[in-house]
Amino acid sequence: MISLVDPGDVFYFLLCSFGVFFTIKQAFVQIRRRKIRKRLGLFKAKSLPLLDPFFGTDLSVTIFNQIRRSELLEGLDKRFLRFGNTHSFQLGLTSIVATCDPDNIKTITMNAIDFPVGDVRRKGLSILHGQGIFAVEGSDWHRSRSALRPSFTKGKHDDVAVLETHFQDMLNQIALSNYSVDMQDVYHRFTMNTATQYFFGTSPRESGQGRQIERLLESIDYVNQTVYLALVFGSHSPISLWRWWQTKKKMRVIHAFVDQHVKRVLSPDFKSYEVNNRRYIFLDELSKSESGKDPIFLRDQVLTSMLGGKDTTASLLTHVTFELARNPIIWAKLRVEIGKLDLELVDMKTIRNLKYVRFCLLEALRLYTVVPINMRSASADTMLPVGGGVDGNNPIQIPKNTILWLGMFSMHRRKDIWGDDADQFNPDRWENLDPGPAFVPFGSGPRTCLGQQFAFNEASFALTRLVQTFHELEPLSDAPWKEKVAITLGSGNGCKIRLHRYTSSEFEQ
Repeated sequence: MISLVDPGDVFYFLLCSFGVFFTIKQAFVQIRRRKIRKRLGLFKAKSLPLLDPFFGTDLSVTIFNQIRRSELLEGLDKRFLRFGNTHSFQLGLTSIVATCDPDNIKTITMNAIDFPVGDVRRKGLSILHGQGIFAVEGSDWHRSRSALRPSFTKGKHDDVAVLETHFQDMLNQIALSNYSVDMQDVYHRFTMNTATQYFFGTSPRESGQGRQIERLLESIDYVNQTVYLALVFGSHSPISLWRWWQTKKKMRVIHAFVDQHVKRVLSPDFKSYEVNNRRYIFLDELSKSESGKDPIFLRDQVLTSMLGGKDTTASLLTHVTFELARNPIIWAKLRVEIGKLDLELVDMKTIRNLKYVRFCLLEALRLYTVVPINMRSASADTMLPVGGGVDGNNPIQIPKNTILWLGMFSMHRRKDIWGDDADQFNPDRWENLDPGPAFVPFGSGPRTCLGQQFAFNEASFALTRLVQTFHELEPLSDAPWKEKVAITLGSGNGCKIRLHRYTSSEFEQ
């Protein structure tokens, strides 16, 4: 009589065999790593004391609730204060090391081989950026970088006439609101207009697409939130999948807006806007690159660049305005510095030389870091210079596939670096300050933001013109600042103020 093997028994046998094999393999890996730590004098990063140390279920719930209450950065900051500037924890199957130490962050960002972008960040950012420079690495990153760098290098970031046109549009929008407005919304429209003018050669206002701007901005904001959740919990997490269909619809809106401009530069009868108005057009220049005839490449690169310029500048302007409305003494200092300028002779060179304007923007970048959390992944077993031992000053071992959370927001608010007033807006601190690697608002290393000069020039211009136009900023709410984190940092309570405009006689005085 032939006896048949129960398929269930086979399945359980294979499952148990795999479990035994995996356990033995991990045991040997841990033994090898322990020997390396002993030989090199390395420590393990301090682990958070979790109820579930294996999968971090309790921490996952905590982080989800913090995101829901817009308190993720606050929670991360408290963990750094309580458990050290570098510590480790589990989120599901992912091992994470979080750090706000300047030496560790410098080591990570300067070493793209040991600490590449990694799958988590790549998959998360690709939702919005496709194969744009933010979401790729290796040969794809070098391809994007080589195509974008000449476009940013040759581009004019200081065309005051273009910026003034859009600033006047912004003033009209403020006036329509009777000078009581949420400047966060105003700045996002302003930077969308300036960014599309620079990158595409025409703004939504000029091309008759003004009514579409609301839908486009809403779509960008929604997808940014999706990307943020994917970076924290993974692109295949339940919360990310829940938003998948709506995100896809929003991306169609975004792609349709960019594709119309890509089709223009790829059409046989293409005639550059640059020929007509003699102004530099980013997309036109990018289309001359080696990969400039690939429509998907063009779309992803110019979309990434446009959003980087728009969101970074809007975040910076929102937060510097938020603080200036609550600090009339600082506003008065700006008025003294800028009041000396001849309105008819203001150019970008003059604006760049305004010391206190620069101090205010640097302080806003410190206190409200535009990209508050960055991410990397360990491509192999490696190390970081500090974080181990009782005092946290010894080097630590970083196992392969560990995800690194770089707490830029927390690093920029550390009182042992910036002083007891680290959580206060104080532009005067920059008078004799050289923070070194403790201040990296635009990143550092090979992946330093290419458009940082674009963002800083535009913000400097807008702030200067704001001070020239209004003699007082009055907050409409005493609600404290609240985080709104997506890829870039926003204000959860907005920036609701009343602006008091100069009369001609007042300004002359």
